[in-house]
Amino acid sequence: MFLLKIKIIKILLAVCVLSVAGNTEDNSVKYGKYEIDTKLMWNEKVVVYYAVPMKNGFPSEGASNIVFCAPYVGEREFFKREFNNYFVKKLGFTVFSFEFKYDENRSIASGRENWYYYKESGWHDLVFKVQDMLLRDFQLTRKKLLIAGESGGGSMAQQMGVYFPEKVEAVASIGGAAFDEPKEASNVAWLMINTWGASENRKNDDYQTDCRAIGMQVLRSRTPPVWKDKRERDFRHCPGPEAEELAFIFLKAIVELRDTNEGVLPVKEKWPIARDINGIKYYFPSEEFFNKWNSLPNSVIKSMSDDSSADKNTYVFNEGADNICVVLHDPGFESTIDMDETYYISALGNTVVTTLLSDECGDDRIKIDEILEYAIALAQKQKKKIRLFGMLNSGYLLLEEAANYNNGIIEKVVVVNPSIPECSEKKDIKSITVKVNTEIYLSGTFIKQETSWQGPRTLVRIEKTTNDFGNNWFKFLKKVFSLKEEKSDDEDVVAITDNDKNLSTSQVDDIDRNLKAIERFLVKKEYEIAEKMFEKLTAKYSSGNMVYVNPGTYKWIVKKMKENKE
Repeated sequence: MFLLKIKIIKILLAVCVLSVAGNTEDNSVKYGKYEIDTKLMWNEKVVVYYAVPMKNGFPSEGASNIVFCAPYVGEREFFKREFNNYFVKKLGFTVFSFEFKYDENRSIASGRENWYYYKESGWHDLVFKVQDMLLRDFQLTRKKLLIAGESGGGSMAQQMGVYFPEKVEAVASIGGAAFDEPKEASNVAWLMINTWGASENRKNDDYQTDCRAIGMQVLRSRTPPVWKDKRERDFRHCPGPEAEELAFIFLKAIVELRDTNEGVLPVKEKWPIARDINGIKYYFPSEEFFNKWNSLPNSVIKSMSDDSSADKNTYVFNEGADNICVVLHDPGFESTIDMDETYYISALGNTVVTTLLSDECGDDRIKIDEILEYAIALAQKQKKKIRLFGMLNSGYLLLEEAANYNNGIIEKVVVVNPSIPECSEKKDIKSITVKVNTEIYLSGTFIKQETSWQGPRTLVRIEKTTNDFGNNWFKFLKKVFSLKEEKSDDEDVVAITDNDKNLSTSQVDDIDRNLKAIERFLVKKEYEIAEKMFEKLTAKYSSGNMVYVNPGTYKWIVKKMKENKE
């Protein structure tokens, strides 16, 4: 009898444990990989990585929505990237990708039959084989494949959408360019994204045009670059967060549409949002996606970032923000660089009113007057103030025109390196009297110019390259236009001149060795020794020298010394 009671108690305890376990939702991710033997060039064994969303030990409800993240060339360690993880962790979709090994000496020139983008290579068949393996191993429901890819992965995504419309539901291609023409109209949902100024834009625009000719829709967007990588080689090629967010929202919306239509994606004409844009009707899969897509002024971006565009209208970015800035771009700079600074200033919390000037002095004066009147009317309507910004010839003309206004609406005028255009009647900046707070910033050879201007003078290095002004330029814009007052490590802009870079190998070693030694003393809190060493080093070298050699350590030392004095 006693033993029977003990047995009953154990059973009851087990039932209680099972009951508690049953009420606890275990949401996790099952990561794994397949190793597949193939006859593919350079890839006799292909490693495929996958992630399946799980709930209580079983694939979750959304796991049958499978996303193939087509890899960019050379991509490894897939699930260390947030892009690949987002689909499984945030959206609850199954996701997979593979490693592509190749001969760097031959690469894509080896032919379509060897390069993974293309149907002829056999890699597309491998993708669908992996989809079948996931369906089998995790008992998932078969649905059309969702494909997302960046760079070379964007090219592969486009190729698969073209050649396998019966197996592919949607394509989100970012930065792809190795495209084939559409073969026939299909119900594949297309989103094609590029960073503005990227060389791939024309290919994507052409594909959109080709698809429209046969009745197929391609949603296009040009997005900002990654600001933190401004000086990297692929600054305009690599996608920024806005591009990836668009892809996430797009594929999420496609799945929701499919789920509410008995597992079949409805034709675009039955999508929930329709808009006429520049005389063309576009259909959007969700209000969330449309709002995100529409937050980027796509037609304006296309016009401004196209150097051949003759459109010189006034453009407005981020209307309704806390402050209004008039930004004048000097014709000497590439229009893609104009886009960078315009959008960056707007991202700092400003409404930006801008225009593209023509380098014709008379016409430019008219346009400056027009844009000022427009901005003033906007400011009066919204009861806000205006900041004016210009550079070089445009900056000088802006000073001349701003001298005609004293209505209390213009809060500040900021001009960088004003240079006197030939058409100006005033040949010296001191002859201009602006009645509002004015700041003139000088750099490079402009620093040596003698001027009687009494306003503040801040030195900043502006680097003009084929891709970007450089990190210091964006730090400068942040300092001038940010509405936030908090301090940051980037608050002080250190000028780096060509002379700062003119160092011998022994001088570079000397600076680097001393900076690291000072860093060690500061870590040990031996501040007196560190300060004496730093004083000797700064007497010997400029701040530009030290930033050029080891910017991170130099800035950290300056920050720590300030904190110690406080």
